[in-house]
Amino acid sequence: ELASIGTQEIFLAGSGEPLLHPQIVQVISLIKKKGLKLNIITNALLLTKEISKLLVDLQVEMITASIWAGGDQSYIRTHPGKESKDFYAIKNNLCFLDQLKLERKVFFPKVKTYNVICNLNCDDISKMIDFSLEAGAQDIEFQLIDTVEGETSFLALSSKEIDNVKA
Repeated sequence: ELASIGTQEIFLAGSGEPLLHPQIVQVISLIKKKGLKLNIITNALLLTKEISKLLVDLQVEMITASIWAGGDQSYIRTHPGKESKDFYAIKNNLCFLDQLKLERKVFFPKVKTYNVICNLNCDDISKMIDFSLEAGAQDIEFQLIDTVEGETSFLALSSKEIDNVKA
């Protein structure tokens, strides 16, 4: 229906993980079959070899990997309940995707790492850049955390941390 009314681009994103959808392969395939551009925002933990091959085969335009860390310890701090192995699984998933693109001599999907900067990871920015380069990302985005008073304000950067980030 969206294609029939002139939609040209779809973003699969939200407060959940799009790759958890039980029919994600069919959803991605249908979007690309209809000739639409596709961008997926994911934590990249479920970016399996099967999904990566599909994304490359269908030339999905963009994968935004929301990481928030450059190392396993800052990943654990910014992702309660996660472990070091999860961080390294994400890195391996992104490296596999990059290698697959190199082997097939294709540019898509373009990969962007996305990092929200808060007081739990503000000392990790140079490692975030290193991670992105090692994982084959073409783009890196940094976003200062937008806190909600009384809910997430404890994640706000102090004035000293802000000065350090600027430096």
